[in-house]
Amino acid sequence: MVARGHPFTVRPLTLGRLSAGEVAVILSVPALTSALFQRFAARGILPGAEVTLLQQGDPIAVRLEETRWAISRAEAEQIEVALIGGR
Repeated sequence: MVARGHPFTVRPLTLGRLSAGEVAVILSVPALTSALFQRFAARGILPGAEVTLLQQGDPIAVRLEETRWAISRAEAEQIEVALIGGR
């Protein structure tokens, strides 16, 4: 997998495993249910989106662009991301 055009291979991890301040690009969002996928899509939580983890816990707090969202830990553990920076 290649994140944001970088010429190196990355190992996917989940959004729930990031540390506060880390920045990642979303690689995949599971279609656990149609309603859940639609809720993620409405928030911009889609493959290719850049996300910053603001706070760990349950729920976790993330920032996409200038918007902050809370996502349950269980949902965050299903979203694969590639670390691209932070802290």
